Amino acid sequence: MRPEFLVAMERLGVAPGALDRALDGASFGVIVNHAEDGCIYASQEVLRVFDLEWDAFKGFGWMSSVIPDDIEALRGTFERYQQGNDESEVQYRIAVSDGSIRAIVATARPVLDADGQQLGSVVVGRLATAERAAAERGVQSQKLEAIGRLAGRVAHDFNNVLTPILCSASLLETEQLSKGGQECVATIIQGVQHAAAITGQLLGLSRQGDGVPRVARLDAEVESMRAMLVQMIGEQVELELDLQSEDSVMGLAPHELGQVLLNLCANGRDAVSGRGRVSVSTRLAGSFVEIRVRDTGVGISVDGQRRMFEPFYTTKAPDRGTGLGLSTARDLVRRAGGDITVHSELGSGTEMLVTLPRLVSDALPAARGEEGLELAPQRILLVDDNAALRQTLAYVLAMRRHDVKTSATFARAWEMLQEGSFDVLITDVLLPDGRGDELVSRAAAAHPELGIVYITGFAGEEFEMLERRSHGAVFLQKPFHPNEVIDAIAEVLRTDLAAGSA
Repeated sequence: MRPEFLVAMERLGVAPGALDRALDGASFGVIVNHAEDGCIYASQEVLRVFDLEWDAFKGFGWMSSVIPDDIEALRGTFERYQQGNDESEVQYRIAVSDGSIRAIVATARPVLDADGQQLGSVVVGRLATAERAAAERGVQSQKLEAIGRLAGRVAHDFNNVLTPILCSASLLETEQLSKGGQECVATIIQGVQHAAAITGQLLGLSRQGDGVPRVARLDAEVESMRAMLVQMIGEQVELELDLQSEDSVMGLAPHELGQVLLNLCANGRDAVSGRGRVSVSTRLAGSFVEIRVRDTGVGISVDGQRRMFEPFYTTKAPDRGTGLGLSTARDLVRRAGGDITVHSELGSGTEMLVTLPRLVSDALPAARGEEGLELAPQRILLVDDNAALRQTLAYVLAMRRHDVKTSATFARAWEMLQEGSFDVLITDVLLPDGRGDELVSRAAAAHPELGIVYITGFAGEEFEMLERRSHGAVFLQKPFHPNEVIDAIAEVLRTDLAAGSA
């Protein structure tokens, strides 16, 4: 025991030897505090949790382990405890020698003399790191869910803005323009495509897919992200792309691949501290494709490599990361049948290797909208509350000799369906006074031969369920090229003809 404190312990009526024997192997710790001398006894469990020797812990030495953010709260608890002489519970965090943070929950009960004056206290505490982490994960998950909903809403509104811009630019492509004018139109279209990639990232954050199969051509998608990656890693960090997968198809949707690459490259950027090189390469490896993201940074410790894929684990400051990037990336890759591994040494940089099954090229659906089909004139009802989109898309369809009527609302569209006859209904999923699928349900009951095309800037699980039960309908995610709409109309008409001949 601690001979120098035996007298103080006896003064409090506590037998140190008896405490040690009673607490041997206990999952909780006991501390005895003296009003003037501080800690005069700590069980072995307490010293183990704090990772301190007795000489460093005794007295008030243990306070040096408390993290700065919790010192004020702990001091306030002490003051209330001393004034009230009542049992008190306190929660605080400590930093131990390996740099990890541990959470403590402790209950203190005062030891009083015959006159009711405090001689000290007995504190019973336990490690609560897992509980606190679970609570923090719950709070973080709620925050991320709210952010996800906001991201989905922003993506929806942004896609509604992008669609008429893309439609208008496509109309300009048909005009006789100077070389400079053609270059300007190409720049507008490229800008819209880049913006659409950003909304794809937002939809990925909100876990809202667009209903298309989860496949993409690897090299083409990585190349399309070049400008975004350059902007993300910064001008002082060199980006190298070496794409040699022969444009193989793999089982991630474009926005999912983007999410994985952005997370890996962001870690590489942070590792080089603003100056260095991040390289992305793709290769074939038998029936797999490989994506390697290398950086020339400081490397990762063995313990860091062991824990880096744990949700909420991060070595970054609170304002620099949530600890979810790598865990999310690995979840996406594993759902596609692949995995992510790390190879790193301190001082020698890091390589992240993504391995994914190589799919047959037929797994990738043919792209719509490259040429646009020529169709016989059709009677089309276009329903969308975005005035710019209605105007530009109606103009495109009218130029193709289609008879187009438009509506901004569910109510007016239903009136028009009752008043006239149409071959195709093109409708947004979300309308200001109703839902597009309800409009389709009513219209299909009255006109079974009606072709249905859904257009939307929003997506999600509910949308995907709608797609699965809407046999024969075609779904377009905003922003889209007008030729995609023409091809979608042709697709639903072919479906209707096939159904009619069956």
